[in-house]
Amino acid sequence: MQKTYATVLLLFAIAVAFSGCSGQEDICHRYLDEKHSRINAEHEQLYKEGNVSEAVSFVKEEIKRDSNNYVAVSYLAAYQYFLCQQAGCSDEELKDVYELINQALALCNDYRLGYFNIIQVLSDMSATKYKNDPKLLEYLEMYNSRYPKNSKVMSAGGAALYRLGRIEEAHQHLNEAISLDLNEAVAYIFKAKCYMEQNELENAMKYINLGLSIDSISLGFHDRGHLHYAAGDIDAAVRDFQTAIAIDSDRYESYVGLGQIELERNNDTAACRYFEMALKINPDDKRTHLMMRIYCRKHSS
Repeated sequence: MQKTYATVLLLFAIAVAFSGCSGQEDICHRYLDEKHSRINAEHEQLYKEGNVSEAVSFVKEEIKRDSNNYVAVSYLAAYQYFLCQQAGCSDEELKDVYELINQALALCNDYRLGYFNIIQVLSDMSATKYKNDPKLLEYLEMYNSRYPKNSKVMSAGGAALYRLGRIEEAHQHLNEAISLDLNEAVAYIFKAKCYMEQNELENAMKYINLGLSIDSISLGFHDRGHLHYAAGDIDAAVRDFQTAIAIDSDRYESYVGLGQIELERNNDTAACRYFEMALKINPDDKRTHLMMRIYCRKHSS
């Protein structure tokens, strides 16, 4: 799984399952009729054939014809999310997807899958300059109060709580995610990250291995590389960092890890190349800039 929740958002937009309209019942049901289902099938087919840009254009035309079509807006969010995930969504692209889902929810405030999707996107945004963890937790609480609990929703909440530093609460959400679905790989990976934060490295390794046994997640390989590095198993750390990059070429932290290892091997030239690669992906990483200033003066601008 190269990017967390990318496929989830798309599949749930395509399914457009719906539960319980009340306050906006007319508009909520209007776009689920046979006519709109036929139209949706046309752009879904474009997507399935790999013509995602054409599917985006198709849906945009539907929205031009009827700006109240919240289902089309949701599809547009899903397709744009899918496209940007191919190269790694920028902060602005994630914000655009977030605003589209907000638009769909404003049109139909009983759109269950809209809440599901916005939780996933806000979880991704929590690592960007547009982080809005309080909003994510507000949606999470509302989702859990209105709908049956879902493992991916609980994983997203656990990940957000981890990023907020609320480790015990994160454990609780992640435990519930796993209890709902033993194959929820992301929950195992973030459980491991919580244990790393608590310096319980044996438990961290156990949960990372469990997660990676279910799905090849780039973040999991990176974190396992970090654990191997801490344990002094440098060869294993290199293999995991390289695997993390092979799965997700934007995993800049793994380039930094490889650079640190090359520094320890007294190979400053190779280390600086890795640091440069990391900064191309994340030019705002202050720690890597510091490493460049200390060890790579001739590479610095």
